[in-house]
Amino acid sequence: MERYGATREDMALWPVMMHDNSYHNPYAQLRFKTTIQHVISSPIIADPIRLLDSSPIGDGAAVVILASEEIAKKITDTPIEIAGVGLSTDSVDLATREDLLTARSIRLAAHKAYKMANVEPKYIDVAEVHDAFSINAMLVLEELGFAERGKAWKMLKEGRFRPGDKPTVNPSGGLKARGHPVGATGVYQVAEVAMQLRGDFPGVRVDKAEIGLAQNMGGVAVSTSVIILKR
Repeated sequence: MERYGATREDMALWPVMMHDNSYHNPYAQLRFKTTIQHVISSPIIADPIRLLDSSPIGDGAAVVILASEEIAKKITDTPIEIAGVGLSTDSVDLATREDLLTARSIRLAAHKAYKMANVEPKYIDVAEVHDAFSINAMLVLEELGFAERGKAWKMLKEGRFRPGDKPTVNPSGGLKARGHPVGATGVYQVAEVAMQLRGDFPGVRVDKAEIGLAQNMGGVAVSTSVIILKR
């Protein structure tokens, strides 16, 4: 907020959008809509982060069936390909990082996944990203190449990343509103993207999605995985 001029109201746009999406998701933990005023007036967690900037921790389970192309075609008419995978790490000690507004592990993991899948950020139709807090979402969008550094909040303010945009980000409601079952979260994301590509996700759907991305991380982007899926 200090470096790039975003206001507290600007940052609150993310949880508002996530709750709009989760409202339609039968699997979501927080199925209610909220407002900018409710976000910025909710209890302080670590100023300026508020309660409604933060994801709820909860129980959950998800499964992904991995199979060869030959077997996959026998068990489903809509197999989804794992086209690219990237994994990277960063220092656990935040004090040794060059800049707290960059997340190297996300950028490197994304680069590996894009290269393996032979795609660029502009080709992604739908993405599920690790938005444990509002600020996480902004940094992730920038490191994945969906926004220039320091401009994710501006694009959000312009109406980007919502249903109908490319990419549509977190149509599930994300960790912020779908919920964050920790150990199951990454599998949730892959399953949700796969359902979007198949066209049978039960909540907000991304029409004719061909390529999807799932980004998950541990700690403050200490470790990050990026998986690219294709229909």
